[in-house]
Amino acid sequence: MHGIASKGKKNTIVRWLFGILFLLLSITSISSSFIAALLFLLAGIISIPPTAAQLDRKSNFKMSGTVRFFVVFIIVMFASAALPSADSTIELNNSTDTIVAPLTSANDTTPISEPASTVVTTPDNKGILDIETSPTGAVVTVDGVSRGLSPVKGLSVDEGKHVIDLYLSGYNPKSLTVYVTNSDTKTISWTFTPYVSPDPTPTETSEVTPTNDYDSSLVKNYDVIEENDISMKALTKSLSAYTTEELNSLPLNTRKEYRVVISPDVSKEELKSTLIQVVMDKTSANSDIDEVVVFAYDRKEDVDDAFTLGKVEWCPNGDWGSMTPEIASSNDRSSYQFIFDIKDKVGNVDASDSPTEREYEIYNYYEKCYDAAWDNIDLSDPTATPDEDLIMEEVAKKYGITKEEASRICDKVVIYKIS
Repeated sequence: MHGIASKGKKNTIVRWLFGILFLLLSITSISSSFIAALLFLLAGIISIPPTAAQLDRKSNFKMSGTVRFFVVFIIVMFASAALPSADSTIELNNSTDTIVAPLTSANDTTPISEPASTVVTTPDNKGILDIETSPTGAVVTVDGVSRGLSPVKGLSVDEGKHVIDLYLSGYNPKSLTVYVTNSDTKTISWTFTPYVSPDPTPTETSEVTPTNDYDSSLVKNYDVIEENDISMKALTKSLSAYTTEELNSLPLNTRKEYRVVISPDVSKEELKSTLIQVVMDKTSANSDIDEVVVFAYDRKEDVDDAFTLGKVEWCPNGDWGSMTPEIASSNDRSSYQFIFDIKDKVGNVDASDSPTEREYEIYNYYEKCYDAAWDNIDLSDPTATPDEDLIMEEVAKKYGITKEEASRICDKVVIYKIS
């Protein structure tokens, strides 16, 4: 089968190219982030065919091509997140309150006195900031630069105006502006107020708002075959830019992944309505779910591979990178959007194009033989690939068909899956 043979060899070359790229990234990133370098190294090992085969044998676990792709993709994503960010600014609140001496407390009634007993020597054109909050443990940034968790004492700053951002999970964030003069010591004391949803019914803020793509009469039956929890902290900058204390103070971004099976004769409109229904069903059962991705398949046997019908993502502004600590804490869904990726074949499949169960069986046996052939590859030869002719002969012999017919069936299944 010349089509699949060419595909196998191209996959091997691509794996070598990406594997070498990941190894180079590992070397270049080791000076800036050891974790990123280690993750890039692991991605390279899993990508390069000889080292990947050795790893499969050592771990006694054989990864399919699709699983290997997703594993490498996730590792590279974490490696990229571990690299230092060029911009570590956290914008917590667009509003600013200008504070001039003498400073007052949050209720504007009690003056904040400057400590008379503490004498801090500062160089010319410098001042000192003491930042306190109640409760303590808030993330403190001054002019966009993280300064740790409150209380922050004896912070030397240049003379002039400075913007202080304070964030504590579960409370309203605060942005303050203070002017510091030469050799001046300013004490900033802020009392947080608990975050209260503007909607008197908290559960209503987390409800999914259907779009024009949703029609309840078009919803089809679906079966959830697999559910994965891919939650993480609600980050607004690269992981390496946070201290351990700052990470611990961030709320959890609850992410869920669902793989569902839907009838293959579904139309595009029916598929979109059904995918939205899955999101609505799951988020109504758990209002703390912050982001959802649903992959749709027409066969249960394919759920470990790429989706065969389509997918939907439900997240703020239609972008998984738009999640903020405020959204994760408040469950405010006003900015959420549904983003669809529907296969072209949905609603347009001719009966002759859809593989039969026997054709799926033949293709699955081909994949089994192809994976087994990799175990006998000479790892010293970087261009070595399984012998497609021998594999097709074995498939044809088992099912009593010609080698050409076996090749045609495998091509048909591949084209159907990726179209």
